Amino acid sequence: MSLVLDTARTNAWIRARVHLNDEQIALADQVVAAVRDYKIPMYIVAGEDDRALRDIFDRMNTFGKPLKSAEVFNALHSIAGEQKPGDLRMLGASVQTFGFGEISRR
Repeated sequence: MSLVLDTARTNAWIRARVHLNDEQIALADQVVAAVRDYKIPMYIVAGEDDRALRDIFDRMNTFGKPLKSAEVFNALHSIAGEQKPGDLRMLGASVQTFGFGEISRR
């Protein structure tokens, strides 16, 4: 996974594995494309009414893995610098330390 955002490193990894057949190389390309093209849904909601904000979280979190109460609280009340990661920019910076490369602002 640490290679998929870096084209040169991904290509070098594939070239170093001469035993891969065309189908396996195509599968590796599909993985790279899926990770690079994945769109992360994000909503910015501002407000003072904690109950209304929780209601929004509940409505948006009805599919997939539900958030725990502590996760909802942290999402509603986290402030950049007080809790890591505090926002998507901080998250991108923190995963960069693992060699994933830079995550585009877009």
